[in-house]
Amino acid sequence: MVYSASHLRNLKAAVELGSILREAIPAISQEYREGLYLKEISAKHYVASKYAVNQQVARLAVYYALGGWNYNKEIPTVSSYEGLIEKTELETLVKQHQKNHGANMAKVNVENGIGLMAKSKAEFKRLSGQGGWQSYLNGNGVHALSSEDHSKYGEAGGTEAYNTKAGMFKYSKGWRTRLQKQAAKELVRQKKGVHGKSHEDHVEYGKLGYATGIAHISEKDHSKNSRKGGRNSFKKGEGVHGLTAEQNLQNRIEGMNALDSEFYTPDEIEYIALQREADRPYKELAKELNLKFHDGLEIRTADALKSALHKRRKKENNQASFPSSVGHSPIV
Repeated sequence: MVYSASHLRNLKAAVELGSILREAIPAISQEYREGLYLKEISAKHYVASKYAVNQQVARLAVYYALGGWNYNKEIPTVSSYEGLIEKTELETLVKQHQKNHGANMAKVNVENGIGLMAKSKAEFKRLSGQGGWQSYLNGNGVHALSSEDHSKYGEAGGTEAYNTKAGMFKYSKGWRTRLQKQAAKELVRQKKGVHGKSHEDHVEYGKLGYATGIAHISEKDHSKNSRKGGRNSFKKGEGVHGLTAEQNLQNRIEGMNALDSEFYTPDEIEYIALQREADRPYKELAKELNLKFHDGLEIRTADALKSALHKRRKKENNQASFPSSVGHSPIV
């Protein structure tokens, strides 16, 4: 690298001063570990005024005192020297300082109404959308990938998550179904996404999707493409074609359980048990459950409640006690 004359003078001064500070003020290593920035350490020990250098050289000298210096032929008069902090630890501390500095600056920006962090949620969303659209137009980031690359990377990520039991795959199928239902209920409650659309909007979106997509493919091509995809999956042993007969059977059992079972909270189970003794009508009881536990949303129905109670009675007849699980318990 070629240095300018002024840069070379400042660098030489900082490197030489770093060697002096390393011997004169070894406590600066602990101060840096405790979170003080280079500028703060320099100011605390009056490095600039005491050694007659500018602020930039003073900060840089503190850095070299902490991290050391490796010989450079551009500055042949200064030999290599060890820093006060080992290289790996210093790299970690530098990253932590940068992170803290970023968080502090963001806080200042929010308090003073400056920058992106000070934007309202709606404005932030609008600007994010504009940035995403501009990236799409410019073909940047993920938008520069082809459809095949999108599929390839998506499949690779999903496979890795499945193999390592990461993300949603750390849960059993039953629990995944339950969590999906809980998330859907929350979206319904907040009227977000498709759940915030009217029935008329749903119909219009359906018509638009049909007109711009599937409607352009003949029934013959549909069948042809489906068979082709199925044959490829079978040859590669992917998806259901990669499962053994025992795994297929287990998946069917879990799927049936997930479809036929509604998960009830312990409070709901206790409430149902008390009300059942009074022989309350299913329709009335389902309505009370929705009002009491689900903010009035129609989550429990008379038919589902009747089926669940029937299955529970059947289990009680076959088992000495009703099993429960941590957190939420299935009523069936």
